[in-house]
Amino acid sequence: EITETMKIQVTAEDASKKEYSLKLMFADGQGTQEDPYQVATAYHLNNVRRYLDAYYVQTADINLGVPPWNEGEGWNPIGDDKDYPDYGNPFSGIYDGQNHTISGLTINRPDEYDIGLFGYMTGKVENYELIHQSEVKNLKLDNISITGKQKVGSIAGQNYYNSKIIDCEATGIDIRYSESFYDLFGGLAGRNNGIISDSYAEGTIAGTTMVGGISGTNSGSITRSSADVEISGQGWLG
Repeated sequence: EITETMKIQVTAEDASKKEYSLKLMFADGQGTQEDPYQVATAYHLNNVRRYLDAYYVQTADINLGVPPWNEGEGWNPIGDDKDYPDYGNPFSGIYDGQNHTISGLTINRPDEYDIGLFGYMTGKVENYELIHQSEVKNLKLDNISITGKQKVGSIAGQNYYNSKIIDCEATGIDIRYSESFYDLFGGLAGRNNGIISDSYAEGTIAGTTMVGGISGTNSGSITRSSADVEISGQGWLG
């Protein structure tokens, strides 16, 4: 049984006892390569944004198609580059879905960019040295509904330098544009400067320009991946 709370009992000096419930950020783990944080619920998944450079493993299927995750603007993408050119706050960790599914991803942010489960992914760099590449792997997404402005994908808005999307699958995609000329909409990533391999996308994408079944634009590497995506737009479609 998956639990998000832990109960502790405190004994006071007068020997009276009181019980408290603490909400656990993750099911287990320390966020290291040897002992990654364990993600088993939507609440755990939402806490990934607190430690953007940590290691994670998903240990159960997660449904985001329920309140509060599908209400209003819906899911808030993990990681962004809003402080560009200072690289913002990207997801620079490692997320291993262990072939589990995240279903019901809902995002309604028509005036925002870097939209997806992860907004902006890039490798972890310290003192101009690459510590490790950012990576999302072995993850399945299903029943995806996204409205965004620019750089929009189901897995990541931007799969940037030193980042990877490996062995991932996104099905039941419904991605729509708001009012932007350069959309950069893709089934897996809106913009790919990194690596996408052994992955698959299926669904529909409605944009204006730079719309692709796997990625809206690609200046990185895409290998052994395919898409069954109906796309529509005005130009640079593929």
